[in-house]
Amino acid sequence: MGFVQVLWAAISTVLSTAGVIGMGAALIRRGWVGPAAVKEWSKTVTGFMLPCFLFSNMSSTTLDQLQAGWVLPVFCVVHIMIGMLLGTVTSMLLRADWGSLGSPTTAARSFSGGIVAMSGFGNASLGLSMMPAIIAGNPALGTKEHAAFCVTLYAVLNKVGIWSVAAELLSSCKLDEEKRLGQPSIVVKMLTEPVNVAAAAGLAVGLTPPLKALFVSGAPLGWAMNSCKTVGTACFPLMTLLLGCNLAQGTSSDRVDMPSVGVVTIVRLVVFPFVCLGVSRFCMAKGWLPDDPMIQFVILLEGCVPTAMTMGMAAPGPNTQKAVSAMLFWQVCKERPFGDFHPFRCFCASVRPQLRVLRVLRVDAPYFI
Repeated sequence: MGFVQVLWAAISTVLSTAGVIGMGAALIRRGWVGPAAVKEWSKTVTGFMLPCFLFSNMSSTTLDQLQAGWVLPVFCVVHIMIGMLLGTVTSMLLRADWGSLGSPTTAARSFSGGIVAMSGFGNASLGLSMMPAIIAGNPALGTKEHAAFCVTLYAVLNKVGIWSVAAELLSSCKLDEEKRLGQPSIVVKMLTEPVNVAAAAGLAVGLTPPLKALFVSGAPLGWAMNSCKTVGTACFPLMTLLLGCNLAQGTSSDRVDMPSVGVVTIVRLVVFPFVCLGVSRFCMAKGWLPDDPMIQFVILLEGCVPTAMTMGMAAPGPNTQKAVSAMLFWQVCKERPFGDFHPFRCFCASVRPQLRVLRVLRVDAPYFI
C-alpha cells in the first residue's frame, strides 16, 4: 500500500498542477488577462509575495533545527554546483563544431546561460506534496512537520539562487534586444534582491528569541506575521497560474532547437540524479550526514526533481521567457516523430523523477544504504 499511496500522490500532484497551469493558459486564450497584466503580476509575486513566504517560514527556524539540518542548504549548494557544471559542459558540447556529425545548435549560440541555469536549479518544493503519503507508508522517516521543515530549509536557498544566480544567467542570454547598461554586479544583486533580504530577515528573527517574541500570535507584531503567512500562502498557486499564462504563448521557440532541449532533458533527469546519488552515498559512507533518515531522504529526493517551474518567471524578456517555457514544457513531454502530443507520455515523464527515488532507496532500511 505504501507504493500505491506514493504513486497516487504523484498522480494527484501532476494533475492538480496541470489543472492550474491549464487555467492560466485559458485566461490568456480567452483574453481575460493580457501580457501586460501577467508581467505586472510576475513583478508582484517576485518582489512581494515570495519574500513574504520566505520571511514567515524562515522566522519559525530554531537554533536546534538549524544545527540538525545545516547539511540541507549545504547540499542545495552542492546540487546547484553539480547541475551548473553539467550545464556548462553540455553548453560547450552543443557549441562545438563536430563536422559531419553536427554543427553548433541554435540554443548553444544564444541560450548558453539558460542551458546552465536549466541544468542547475531544480523544483525543490515538489516533494512537499508527496511527503504525507510517503510518511504514511514509512512512519520511521519522521513526522510531517519535520518533513516540511527539511524540504523548506533546502528549498529556501534554491529559491534564493533562482532569483539571483539563475536570473543573472538568463539575463546574459542573447535573445532579447534590450539595453542593460549600468546593471549591478551579481554580488550586489544577491545582497539586495527582495527574496534574499526576506530570507535573511526571517532567519534573523527565528534565531533571536527576543525578536521572535514580537512576532508570535498575540504579540505586538503578531498581526504582521499572520499577514505575511496569508500572502505567502497565495504565492505558489499564483506562480503556477502565471506559468500557464506564459506557456499559452507557445511551447516552441525559434531560438531553442529540439536537439538542445533533448540533451538538456537527459542531463537534468538522467545524468544529474546519478551523480547526486553517488555524492550522497559517498557522504553517507564517510559518516558526514546526520543520523536523521528524513534529512537523508530529502537529500536524495532533491537530486531527482526536474527544473524549477519558476525559472520562466525569472527570465527577463519575452523571447527568453518563451525559450525557457519551451524547455520546461518539453522536459516533461516527449515529441513523437510526427510532433503529436500524448498526455500519458507527459504524465509518465512528470512522475518518473519521484518514482526513481523509491526504486533506488529502500525506505525501510536505516540510513538508506
